[in-house]
Amino acid sequence: QLDEIWRGDEIEVKPTDNRLLTEMFTNEAKRFIRENHEKPFFLYLPYTAPHFPVLPHPDWKGHSGFGDYGDVVEELDGRIGEILGLVDELKLSENTIVVFLSDNGPQKGQKASALPFRGKKWSALEGGTRVPAILSWPGKIAAGQSSDRLIGAIDLLPSLCRAAGIGWKSQINGKPPLDGLDVWDTLIGKES
Repeated sequence: QLDEIWRGDEIEVKPTDNRLLTEMFTNEAKRFIRENHEKPFFLYLPYTAPHFPVLPHPDWKGHSGFGDYGDVVEELDGRIGEILGLVDELKLSENTIVVFLSDNGPQKGQKASALPFRGKKWSALEGGTRVPAILSWPGKIAAGQSSDRLIGAIDLLPSLCRAAGIGWKSQINGKPPLDGLDVWDTLIGKES
C-alpha cells in the first residue's frame, strides 16, 4: 500500500488513502495538461489501480456489480475518460498519441481472468504476460484495427520517438544500447 506521495524532494501527502489515489492522479494529470497544452508535452501516468489493496473510491463503491475489483476498474475507466475528454476539449486529439496498457495479467485472488489464456501475474504462461494495449492517434492510426504481433512495452520508447520525430539512438551519451525495437509500422497498421 502506498503510504506517501512525493513531489520532488518533499512529501506532499502522508498518509494516503488508497481509495482516493486514482482521483488524485487524474486531477494532477489534468492540471499538467492544462498547464502544458500550448507546447509539446509528455505525460506518463502509471495508475496504482487496480493493484492491491483493491479499495474503491466512495463515489464508485457498488457501481459495477462485480465487487470492489470491478468498482476500481470502472473508476479507472471513468477517470481515463475525463483525461481524454480534456484532450478533446483542448483540441489536442489529432496531435496526441495515447497509449494504454497493463504491465501484467490479473493477480491471483482477484475476480479477474485472462481467458482464454492460462496463467496470471507472476506466471510465464500467456495469461500472466499477454495483455491488451490500446493506442490512439486520430488521423494517424486507423480506428478498429488490431494486431497479434509480439510487442513489448520496452518497444514503446523507440517507436514513440520515431512517431514524435525525435531521433532514436541505440546509444545515448556513450552508454550501451537501450533495449526495444522500433515497431511503429506495426502500431499504425503497416505490418511487414
